[in-house]
Amino acid sequence: MSNLHLELEFNTSELYSSVAQIYVKFSSRKEGSSRSYISPDCISPSELDEAVRHLHSELDKIQERANMKFAAARRKVAKN
Repeated sequence: MSNLHLELEFNTSELYSSVAQIYVKFSSRKEGSSRSYISPDCISPSELDEAVRHLHSELDKIQERANMKFAAARRKVAKN
């Protein structure tokens, strides 16, 4: 069984007082865990807000494409 989660990493940096990044954490019994960062380094709440808005936008686009594909597949099945 595997799990997929969105997480926030918040660190202090030599360059900035604090840095936040959003990442996807994947874990499974077989493969252990890994992470993939899906946002840039955010050094302020407004930058993090912008990163979240961008991710929302990307997810909305994916949902729209999926809905169109599901609708096309239903139409194809209905024709047969």
